Amino acid sequence: YLAEPVLQNLNQLPAKAAVEFYDLAGISPLPATSAETLLEFQVSNAAPQSVLIPAGFQVGASPAGGSGDMVIFETGTDVYAAPATIAEMYSQQGGLSLQIDTKSQQSDNPTPFAPFGANAARGRALLIGLDSSKAPSPQLSLGVQLATTAGAPPPASSGGSLPLSSAPTPVLVWEVFDGATYQPAELIQDETAGLLHSGIIQLGLPRRWDAGRPPELDAGQQLRWLRLRIAYGQYAAPPSLLFVRINMARAVAARTVADEVLDAVPNSAGRPFQLSQ
Repeated sequence: YLAEPVLQNLNQLPAKAAVEFYDLAGISPLPATSAETLLEFQVSNAAPQSVLIPAGFQVGASPAGGSGDMVIFETGTDVYAAPATIAEMYSQQGGLSLQIDTKSQQSDNPTPFAPFGANAARGRALLIGLDSSKAPSPQLSLGVQLATTAGAPPPASSGGSLPLSSAPTPVLVWEVFDGATYQPAELIQDETAGLLHSGIIQLGLPRRWDAGRPPELDAGQQLRWLRLRIAYGQYAAPPSLLFVRINMARAVAARTVADEVLDAVPNSAGRPFQLSQ
């Protein structure tokens, strides 16, 4: 009984020694940062066009347990949320087009899938079919979540120890099928760096995007098809994804207060002002 607290203190010495050595080497902990999340917006199919969700759009989230103040998340970029859903997805591997389970991607435990197959090389492609009465315009935002190995540390950019991949990535091309041919889509933003990381992809769409069925699909529906094609190169390790979803945006746990009138602090040196927050 008397020896137990002594052993407890001794067990803390290795961790304390490691912190002291880090301090001597000039290594300090990362500063505190705001929480981030990916938001998915849903638009009614009856909407006549894509809905602009401006940067700074705020949503509230209740803390775990339901007690405490609501946490406000705020989007950082403009998002055009399309009145559409992903109905079908195919992995085009040479002369084969293998269907991907889209229902699994919407579940709490999605099944990982390889968008380009085991040999992610030139010519392989991912086909995404959108069910929409109106063509998305002028932009489309997609969220991509990579499947990671259980227990693997996060990349160094977010505080982990796993180094970022330095291998050259293949050249990827985004295209839309306008009912007859494929037309290029403008890549506005790609946080995934070519499906190497999870993040948001924003595409600029052509004016015309008719529903149809690509010639390489035998059983695909009449949808608005989007294609991600490997134009050149090959992945060292084929990417594995948990989901691809549309109408997604990155949000940070912060709240912008605009048009605030500052109150001067009385009886103080200089000219300090008091903020309401």
